[in-house]
Amino acid sequence: MATTIVIIVLVIIIAAFVIYGAWGRRRIYREVDRLEDARANMADQPVAEEIARVKGMTMSGETEEKFESWRKDWDEIVGKHLPDIEKALYDAEEKADKYKFNQASEITTAVDTQLASIEEEINNIFLEIEELVHNESENRRGIEESEQKYEEIKRFVSQNWHTLGRTAPLFDQHMRDLQSSFEAFYQAVEQGNQFEAKQLRQGLDEDLKREEASLYAVPDMLAKVRRRLPEEWKSLRAGLYEMEDQGYAMGAFAFEQRLNENEAEAEQLQARIENLDLDGVAERLTEMDAYNEEVYRILEEEVEARAEVERLLPKAHEGRDQLSTRMQTLLVEKEFIEANYRIPPESEQLIASSKRQVDGIRKSVLQLQEQKEIKEHSYTHIEMELKQTLEKQEEVEAGIQEAENQLGVLRKDETQAMETLEELKRQNRIEEMRMQRTRLPKLPPILLNEKESANDKIAHATAALSETPLEMAQVRDSVAQAEESVRTVSTMLRRMEEQALMTERIIQRGNLYRMNAPDLDQSLKEAESAFRKGQYENALQVASSSVREVDDRFVTEVLQESNVQLTEA
Repeated sequence: MATTIVIIVLVIIIAAFVIYGAWGRRRIYREVDRLEDARANMADQPVAEEIARVKGMTMSGETEEKFESWRKDWDEIVGKHLPDIEKALYDAEEKADKYKFNQASEITTAVDTQLASIEEEINNIFLEIEELVHNESENRRGIEESEQKYEEIKRFVSQNWHTLGRTAPLFDQHMRDLQSSFEAFYQAVEQGNQFEAKQLRQGLDEDLKREEASLYAVPDMLAKVRRRLPEEWKSLRAGLYEMEDQGYAMGAFAFEQRLNENEAEAEQLQARIENLDLDGVAERLTEMDAYNEEVYRILEEEVEARAEVERLLPKAHEGRDQLSTRMQTLLVEKEFIEANYRIPPESEQLIASSKRQVDGIRKSVLQLQEQKEIKEHSYTHIEMELKQTLEKQEEVEAGIQEAENQLGVLRKDETQAMETLEELKRQNRIEEMRMQRTRLPKLPPILLNEKESANDKIAHATAALSETPLEMAQVRDSVAQAEESVRTVSTMLRRMEEQALMTERIIQRGNLYRMNAPDLDQSLKEAESAFRKGQYENALQVASSSVREVDDRFVTEVLQESNVQLTEA
């Protein structure tokens, strides 16, 4: 039995080894096939054909060096590296047949890395050949365009010699200097240095573009500094002198100084233009144009501002006079009211502030009139301050109106307080008569005390209205307290009368049951005792609570009719 197990184990091990060997060889064979296909594909690359494209070009200098380098690299790839790879792949298969899978894998990995390097080298050859051929074609076409541009510029200089002035000989010399760049380009091409030729041609194109830009810009620059700007400055000065004669304060703007500075700078700019020193010149000329436009705009605004000042200044004078008159009237009214009333601090502050502002407006309008007459300030400046003054006049006018309203309220409050107090006295007398004629058996002390308090508060309010000067805040407070006290007396009296009436009705209803209900009889006696003592709310509570036990519906109806809420014990 043991021998059988050993045999089975050995068979399994051998089978596993055979399966592993077959799988390992298959894996290596597949990798070798893949690498062999890659090797064959590289050997078939048309590198030689691509290199042959260069033979039609000038074979000297850089081109010849590149050609020899590519041919040498390709010969080494085909003659050495690819055969070595083929032999290495054969060795990898032999290692796999001998179950040396690790060694075989090391060989295939090294071959894969070498093939990747060869592929990159071949791609670089293709790219360099394409770049060389492209540069040769691009140089050929590009130099034709450059020569055409060169001839156009030379022709323009010749045809516009007079317009270009002193710059014409400089441009002509520049063009002569560029001829050497053409010669250097052709020499590089002749020597097969296409890359160098490309750099020379690109530099030549940049010089031609820069020369062309300067050539077309110079005539306009010269015309601007020689004619257009001086004519504009002359026209501006004439306008400034004319406006000054018409009464405008041109000295407030310092235009003359800036124009003189621009004229001096224009002479310097002209010298720079004639020497073809053009850096920043166009920008500076644009700034001078912009300044001229700005001056025209300011002058137009100054004319409009003068018309506005002529229109608004009389309104400012009129508004100042009206405010002065209203302020004087307000001060007289304040003096009169002070004899009879105590003016609140906030009203005092408002009146004082309004007076200061009116004085300030009076001074501002006078200053604006002087500025207009002495002609030292621009109308734009005067217009701005004038509009601010008119806005301030509206604010001050609103403040004066508020002060007038506050003073008027003092008189109105006095009249209203007197009328209210007279009405309170009348209502108080009515309540006294009601208390004298009331059916209540006794007036409770709380009602009598409140009535006495109402009398005292009415007397206090009357005394406050008799003081001189009146303190209206104190008067309003005293009248309000008296009004509240009289209202409390009226409410308490009516409530007690209503409670007494309900108590009588409920006791009368309870009398129907008290003969047969000792507890009810005792409770009604307590309610009657409280009623005679003037404790009407307590009497109502005791009576309603006891009678509710025998006739709840009646008690509920009585209470609901009077709409009185009671707290039952």
